[in-house]
Amino acid sequence: MKKLLFILVLLCVSMLYAFSTASSIPFAGSYMQRATGVDAIYWNPANLSNLPTRAEITVLPISYKVYNNALSIDLYNEMMVDTLSQDLKDKFLSEMNGNLNINMEMNTILFGYATRSFGLSFGTFVNTYAKLDEHYLDLILNGNEYERDYFFTKSNNDASFLAMQDITVAFGGYELNKALPDVMNFLPSTRYGFAISFLSGASGNIDKFDGLFKASDDGLNLDQQVTLHYGGGFGYKGMFGLSSDLISTKNQTLSAGLTLDNLFGTFNNSISCKAHEANLTAQNVYIVHLNEDFFAEQDTSYSIANFSTDLPLKLSGGLLYKIGNLSASLDFSKYSKESAFGSDLADTSVGIEYELLGFIPLQGGYLFGNDSHPSVSAFGVGLRYKYWDGGLGFQFYDSFGGQSSKGLSFSAQMAFRY
Repeated sequence: MKKLLFILVLLCVSMLYAFSTASSIPFAGSYMQRATGVDAIYWNPANLSNLPTRAEITVLPISYKVYNNALSIDLYNEMMVDTLSQDLKDKFLSEMNGNLNINMEMNTILFGYATRSFGLSFGTFVNTYAKLDEHYLDLILNGNEYERDYFFTKSNNDASFLAMQDITVAFGGYELNKALPDVMNFLPSTRYGFAISFLSGASGNIDKFDGLFKASDDGLNLDQQVTLHYGGGFGYKGMFGLSSDLISTKNQTLSAGLTLDNLFGTFNNSISCKAHEANLTAQNVYIVHLNEDFFAEQDTSYSIANFSTDLPLKLSGGLLYKIGNLSASLDFSKYSKESAFGSDLADTSVGIEYELLGFIPLQGGYLFGNDSHPSVSAFGVGLRYKYWDGGLGFQFYDSFGGQSSKGLSFSAQMAFRY
C-alpha cells in the first residue's frame, strides 16, 4: 500500500502547467491587464504600449506548478501507516469528484525583448494533464463488490502532454479608435494587438482507454486496453487582444481587456510518430489459479502515420482598477475543450497589489476552485524601479499555505528596461 501511494504522490509532484509567465504567479493568474513589456506578448499584446520606458529585456524567468485535486501533504502523511483506517480511506476518496486529477506546468522565457509596439520571445513550456478514475482507488483501498461490473472509460481516465519551444512575435498597442468611423467616437480609448507563435517539440495523448473488472461465481474477469500515441513535430498559433481605458484620471484608472488565444492553433506530429498499446486480460480466474500465470499481457509499440493535435481555443477577459499605490484585478478564462492545458471549465481569479514605499510590491491572488482543480491562494513580493524589477511568487492549493496544500507553485523573474 505504501509503495502504491508513494507512486501516486510522485505523479502528483511531477505533473502540472498552462502557459503563464512567472510574473503572474503571485496573482493566481489574474494578470491580463497587469502585463506589460515581455509579459504582454503572452497575455495581451494590445498592452505592449503600457511599457514605461522604450524597451524591456527579460532573461530566464521561471515558473513551476504541481497540484492534484485530492491529496494534501497532511493527508499523505496520515496515510503513511501500516494499516489504513476506514475513516482515512473514506477521507481520501471523498476528496475526489469522480477521478484524481493531476497537473504539471513549467515554463521559462529563454530570452524576451519588447518595445511599445513590438515584442520577440523565445520560450520553453511543458504541459501535462492526467486523470485516474476514482473507482480504481476504491478497488485498491476497499476491494470490490461481488457480482458488480466495474467499467473504466476515457471520460474518467486520460492523459496528454505538450513539451514545446516557441518563437513568438507580437505587434500591439495600436489605437483602434483611429480605424473606426466617426459615428463610433463614443467608444472608450481602445488598443489592439496580435501575436504569432511558431512551435516545435513533442505531444501525445491517450487515444483509447477501456477497462472491465468483475468478480463473480464464474471467477475473476479482467480486460484492460490502453493506447497512447505520440510524436514530435512543428506547429503554430495566434493571439488577438483588445484593451480599453474605461476610466483614466490623475488618481484612478480602470481598464478592460479581451483576448482570443490559440487562434488557428495546431501541432503537426510528423517526426517519429508511434503508438504504444498495453492490453491485460484474465478470464474465469479462481484462487487456485493465483500461483500460475493467470492473466495474459500484451505490450507493443509500432510506427504510425503523421497526426495533428489541435490546440484548444482560449477566451480570456480581464479588469484592472488602480487608485494610488493600490490595484485590484479580475480575470476570466476558458478553453474550448479538455487538453494538456487542463480542463474546459471556466477559471476565475482575483489579484491585489500594494506598492509599499512606492517600490516594494506586495502581491496576493486567489483562483476559485472547480471540479477540475482546487482553489489557489497566491502571494508575492518584489522590488520595482523604473529600469529594472524582480520578484518571487508562491501558490498553494485548497489552502493558504503549509502542510494542508494539495500542491505548490513558485516563480522567480527579473526584467531590465532602458
